[in-house]
Amino acid sequence: VQHPYKPQVFDEFVISGNTAVFRCSVPSFVKDFVDFVSWHRDDGLTITRKYSVLPSGELYVRNTGPSDRLRSYHCKTKHKLTNEVIVSASSGRLFLQAPQGVVAPKITDSHPFVQLVEGQDIVEIACAVQGFPVPSYSWYREVDGRLVDLSLDPRTAQVDGSLFLSTPVVRDAGKYFCVVNNSVGEEQIRTTLSVTAALKAELQPTVQTADVGHPVTFNCSASGQPVRSVSWYKDQQRLQPTGRISLLASGLVLRIDSVLRQDAGVYQCYLHNEADSAQASAELRLGDVAPFLASTFAEQTSLPGNSASLRCSASGSPLPQVTWTLDGGGVPDHPRFRVGDFVTSDSTVVSFVNVTELRVEDGGEYVCRATNVVGEAKHAARVNVHGPPMIRSMGNVTVIAGRSFQTVCPVAGFPIHSVVWLKGDAKLPTNHRQQVFHSTLTVHNVQRASDEGEYSCVARSGNLSARGNTFVHVQVPPVIDSQMLPDMLTSNQGMNVKMLCSVVQGDPPISLRWMHGAQLVSRSSSVSLQSLDDSSVLTIKGVSMRDSGNYTCEASNAALTVNRTVTLVVNVPPMWTTEPTNGNVVVGETVVLDCAADGFPVPRIAWKRAEGNEPRNFERLTTSYRVQMLSNGSLVVQDAEISDSGFYLCEAHNGIGAGLSRVVSLSVNVPPSFSTKFSSQNVKRGQDAVLRCDASGDPELIIMWEKDKQPIDLTIEKRYSLFEETLDGRLGSSLTISSTERWDGALYTCIVRNPFGSDETNVQLLVQEPPSAPTEVKAAKIASRTVEIMWSPSYNGNS
Repeated sequence: VQHPYKPQVFDEFVISGNTAVFRCSVPSFVKDFVDFVSWHRDDGLTITRKYSVLPSGELYVRNTGPSDRLRSYHCKTKHKLTNEVIVSASSGRLFLQAPQGVVAPKITDSHPFVQLVEGQDIVEIACAVQGFPVPSYSWYREVDGRLVDLSLDPRTAQVDGSLFLSTPVVRDAGKYFCVVNNSVGEEQIRTTLSVTAALKAELQPTVQTADVGHPVTFNCSASGQPVRSVSWYKDQQRLQPTGRISLLASGLVLRIDSVLRQDAGVYQCYLHNEADSAQASAELRLGDVAPFLASTFAEQTSLPGNSASLRCSASGSPLPQVTWTLDGGGVPDHPRFRVGDFVTSDSTVVSFVNVTELRVEDGGEYVCRATNVVGEAKHAARVNVHGPPMIRSMGNVTVIAGRSFQTVCPVAGFPIHSVVWLKGDAKLPTNHRQQVFHSTLTVHNVQRASDEGEYSCVARSGNLSARGNTFVHVQVPPVIDSQMLPDMLTSNQGMNVKMLCSVVQGDPPISLRWMHGAQLVSRSSSVSLQSLDDSSVLTIKGVSMRDSGNYTCEASNAALTVNRTVTLVVNVPPMWTTEPTNGNVVVGETVVLDCAADGFPVPRIAWKRAEGNEPRNFERLTTSYRVQMLSNGSLVVQDAEISDSGFYLCEAHNGIGAGLSRVVSLSVNVPPSFSTKFSSQNVKRGQDAVLRCDASGDPELIIMWEKDKQPIDLTIEKRYSLFEETLDGRLGSSLTISSTERWDGALYTCIVRNPFGSDETNVQLLVQEPPSAPTEVKAAKIASRTVEIMWSPSYNGNS
C-alpha cells in the first residue's frame, strides 16, 4: 500500500561564521522506503566547497555570512518502490544571529556511526557546532589507545568540521574524534567508522572423498571485511553442531569426526555482514564403504517338490559382489537352481537363489556373502526339506598348526534329531580345544599329534541315520629361534657382525632368505651368506653407517612364510659435514662460523674460546643476546666488537671414538672513522691555513682531500701541500694553504678509506679581511633638518 508523504525542511538559526545544518525530514512510517536525491537553493546556486551534502541527507552550509541571510533551501526525495520524486513541502530559511557575548561550542550535528564500502573515491565524516568566537576544528584517530593528529595524514583533508578521506580501505576502520574549541570551552565528538569490503567465500576442498568412519574437514576461507556471522548448510538445510559435527576457528572450519553414510552431499558456508553476504559450496562423497546387508532371508521348511526363493540385498562402495554357498560349498549347478542379481536405482545389489522342485538333498545352511575391497557381510539360514537324513560329500581339510579350523556337517533331511562328530570312535568334544554346536565342529590351537586324522559326522532322524567323513591334514609352519636372533644388535663402525637365523620347528623343506629393508640381501665382497637345512648365517665385514637398518630373516615352507626382524645399529664416530674455517667481520656487523658433523648417535656440537691471544686454555663459550649457537651447530656473533677477536674451538662428540675439534680465528676489522664530523676555522687573508684531520681504523688507511666536493690537485694548486703522520695508531693528515686568498674560503672534506669502509669529516674555512666600502651611496629622502641615506652593501670580509 502506497502511503503519501511530504518531506519537510525547517528554518535554521546559526551564529554568523558557524556551520548551518539543514535536514530533509520525512515521516518515520516511510523513512525506510525513501532515498534522498538533492538540495536546491532559492536562487539556483550550485553547491560548492562551501556546502556539503552527507549520505544521510544533511546539508552543511559552512562559514555562514551576510550572503547566506534569509536564503531558503528545499530538498528532493525518491520513493524506492514507486520511483516517485517528491519536493519538500516547505523550504527552510537560514537566519543569522548576532552573538550575545562569548558562547562555548555546542554540538548541532554529529554522526556516532558511519559505514563505508572499501574503494569509494572520497568520503566525508562530518561534525558541526556553534559558538563564539567561531570554534576551530581538529580531527584525530585513536591508534593503540592514543590520539593521532590527522592533519599530517596525506590521505585526509579537513574543511571546517568535515574530514575527507580518500579511497578508504578496511584498515581505516576505527574511532575518530572531532575536537572543537574556542576561548570559552571545548567539545569532543566521537565517530566510529566501519569500512566493509565485498565478501567472498571459498570452500576447500571443493570435492572430498571420505570413507565411512573417517574424519573430514572443510575450510571456508573469507576475503572481505567484516565477517559478522558464518552459517553452514548441507543439501540446503541448516547444519547444527552435534557430537560428531563441530565448528572451529570462529565457525570457518567444519569438522566431521566420523563420517556416516548420510553425511554425503553438498555443503555450503555462508558469510554475512550488515551490507553483504557470500557463499561457497563443496561436495562430500563417500569413499570405499564396507558392504551392508539391507535385507535377508529367513529359515524355511518345505516339502519335496515345492519351490524356495532366497533373497539378500546389499549396498556398499564399490558395489559389493554377492555370492552364495550351501553348507560351505557351492550352490549345485543344476537347472532347478537359478542364481542371479540386479542393481536398483539407489545402488543396492539384490541377489537371489530360486529353487524349483525341491529335493531332500537341497536342504542345508545357505549363506549369502557380500564382499568388496573394504570388507564383507554375510547372512546364514537353513532351508529344511522333509525327508530322511543324508550327508553330502565332505572334502578333506588342511589346517596350519596353532590355528583354528571349523567344518560343517552338510546334513540334509528333516527333521534331524541329532548330529554327532566323531574322531575315530570317540565322540567329540574330548578336550577344551574342541567345540560342537549343532552341525559345526570347531578346533582351536590345532596340534598335529592329537588333531590330525579322520573325522566323522553322524546325523539321526528317528531310526534313520547318515554318516560322512573328512580327513584333517595338519601342516607345521616354520618357527624362528628368537634367542639366536635378538630384536637389536649394536656395533661400532669397522667391526664384523654375524646374524644367525635358526628354524627350530617346521615341515621340510624350508627355504631361508634375508632382506635389508625392502631389498634382498645378496653376497658381495663384504657380505657372506652360509645356509644349512634349517639355519642361515649373515656376516657383514667392516660395517658402516649405510649397513644400519632392519634385517629380516624369512622362513618359508608349504604351510606358511614367517619372519623375524633384527635392527642393526652401527655407531659411527663424528665426521665433519661442514668443517669450521676462519672468519672475518667488520665492527657492528654479523658473522656466522659454521660447524656441522654427522655420525651416530648424532654428535653434540660445543663451542669454546681461548683465553688471551694464543690458541690455548679454551673455556666453554657463554652465549648472550649477541653471541648465540644455532641448532645446526653454527656460532653467530651479532653487532661484532673488537673484543670478539680471538681463537675459537668447535668440538663434536657422540661418545664414539675421540671426537672432533677444530680451532679457528675470528678477526674483527675496524672501518675508518673520524671523531669529529664538522668543524670551522678562521684565517686572516694572506696568512697560512693548516687544516687537519685524524682518522682511526685498521690499516691500510688512505686519506684524500676535497674542496667543495671536488678533488684537490696538488699539481695545479701550488700553494696547497699535504703532510701525514701516525700517532698512537691514528693517521693524521694536514692540508696547508699558503698565503690564503678570498677564494680559498670553502668547505674542505677529508676522506679516509680502508678495505673495510670509509668516513669523512668537513672543515669550513673562512678567510677574513676588512669589509669593502659601500657602493651606490645616495640621499633617499631630504627634509629641512634630516636626510635619509641609502647604499648597497659590499663584501663583508667574513667579519
